[in-house]
Amino acid sequence: MYYTDILLFQGAEPDGISDATSRLLAVLHGINRAHGSAEAPGGYPLAIAFPRWQAPTISANRTLSNGTTGPILRVFGPQALLTMLNTHKLMHSLMLEGRADPGKIIPAPENASSWVAYRRYHHKEKTKSASYQKRHQAFLETKRASAEASVSLTELPKPKNQHLSYIYLKIPRETHVVTFPVVEKLASTNSPEQVLRINSWGLTTNGWLPYF
Repeated sequence: MYYTDILLFQGAEPDGISDATSRLLAVLHGINRAHGSAEAPGGYPLAIAFPRWQAPTISANRTLSNGTTGPILRVFGPQALLTMLNTHKLMHSLMLEGRADPGKIIPAPENASSWVAYRRYHHKEKTKSASYQKRHQAFLETKRASAEASVSLTELPKPKNQHLSYIYLKIPRETHVVTFPVVEKLASTNSPEQVLRINSWGLTTNGWLPYF
């Protein structure tokens, strides 16, 4: 079983939120506040996506090794991580097209699947098109530029379900750098399961967040 934990920082209150979409919006809000401030949230390209058949769950508060305390949102399955990484590419494309404004949520565009189709095991019929090759080449260049990446996306398990639900956070137009987070493949200390973690900048190994 693969999973990732997403920490909800101060300002993201899950109490009384039963809808999965509202929970993920709270996660995005919490990540923004964690990196920025309560008065000036974030300004970073953020996107979380998860398969509709995988419901996120909220656990009790947990204190990490860096002293941060907050509830944990656990999303099961590698699809959440893979899609989140690829969704960042879509957000960058939307921004370059002038369709991204800071601080607002937008629905998934009708052609969302084509924007994230540069994974070779997705939409194989499109892999020979010029638009695919252009996006895939840009993706490879970005991945090569991330010298800290410890796991290639091609080494991660392939999604079993291609029907995904996306949530996008509009990003500032002045954000032009495409940077993928560090992806670590770690062995669980209490089981033979493999744990996928996104290691964020400025935090300890056990204090990590999926922001870009």
